[in-house]
Amino acid sequence: MSRHGSRVRKLLLAVVLASSGACDSARASLPALDVVTELESPAGRGSSEPFLFSGDDGIAYLSWLEPTDESLWQSASTRRGAFRMRFAVRENGTWSEPRTIAEGENFSANWANFPSLLRLPDGTLAAHWSGQRESGGAGGFFVSFSRDGGRSWTVPAGAGPDGEPTGSFVALFPWEDGTLAGVWLDDPREEEKNERGGETADGMTLRFGRFDLDGSLVEQSVLAPLVCSCCQNAAAVTAEGPVVVYRGRTQGEVRDIGVMRFSDGRWSEPRTLHDDGWVIPACPVNGPSIAASDRLVVVAWFTGVAEQPKVQVNFSEDAGATFGDAFRVDDGDPLGRVDVELLADGTAVVSWLERTETEAEIRVRRFAPSGRSGASHAVAVASQERPSGFPRMVRQGDDLLFTWTRPGNPGQVLVARAGVPKD
Repeated sequence: MSRHGSRVRKLLLAVVLASSGACDSARASLPALDVVTELESPAGRGSSEPFLFSGDDGIAYLSWLEPTDESLWQSASTRRGAFRMRFAVRENGTWSEPRTIAEGENFSANWANFPSLLRLPDGTLAAHWSGQRESGGAGGFFVSFSRDGGRSWTVPAGAGPDGEPTGSFVALFPWEDGTLAGVWLDDPREEEKNERGGETADGMTLRFGRFDLDGSLVEQSVLAPLVCSCCQNAAAVTAEGPVVVYRGRTQGEVRDIGVMRFSDGRWSEPRTLHDDGWVIPACPVNGPSIAASDRLVVVAWFTGVAEQPKVQVNFSEDAGATFGDAFRVDDGDPLGRVDVELLADGTAVVSWLERTETEAEIRVRRFAPSGRSGASHAVAVASQERPSGFPRMVRQGDDLLFTWTRPGNPGQVLVARAGVPKD
């Protein structure tokens, strides 16, 4: 047990007054968390880029990158070289021994372009990570599958020509026929058409693709011809099909959140989720997050319009066809890096990084679709620096699990859990 992993501490939750103008009684009406307990982390020294997923089997999956070269232990916003992607599962209150998904000399560990792990409905595990072939060439993402609980994995495949890696900022989700689907960012290709037959724009595109479980690319198309170049994408599956959110981009450099849904056999036209009107001539590296249950959808995102940073949340009760009012989430000085989870009662918990006088805190606030909410709660102290990455959150039964990176030499992925009070 590591020195930091053995430290199990219960954090007194801070109640912070919201700056959005809502009254204190309304904010205090929906409690977010019980006591937060930091858990022993299964991730090793130098680990970073954590991701959490909870399957229909009730098991939580934590994945991360871990250097196999000690010279890469020190945290950095980008590290390239000898890494392995690993995962552990949490069941009955304990973490399993870590298993390795892939390892090699040509991994790319990036604070914002993190890998992920997904369990498909038939129990197949699917993973993606960034890097390049051992023989060199262009970089991008790989996908690999396991049908035996992660003991063995298929040969890594990419979305480029001849299975070469290409693309970044991937959001994976199950397709209706049991295959693996995803959206990601990639450069436009010469004379390529988008999903509706038009020419792609001169900038980063949002792509959709599907993989057979042997790693073969089944189909690929351009969903949006011009999007922000390095913000995360997110996807969730509703009772009527997938919904995708991303940071869009116009020729006038408006970079608001876009949304698309798959319905009646085709993708909808891209549309703006909420008219923030954020004009910024560079990528803010701050993508949205989405969660769905049946026809209920919730999206959280960061915006910096008029140099006034905000984290906002928005609900849809018709599987993403329409969205209601946006509600402000943060406490007045957010960094963004959001995540969102739906609870069993239809409320949502939003997490984000909030600046403090010395560093930053991972905070959460609970919302109902009506806008009813509660006070923010502090989950953990975190760093404002890029190597701290993007904290992730997932629901496992009546608990919320959290993961984030503590930068250092060596840095390490940390984890915590908290119960959710009954309303």
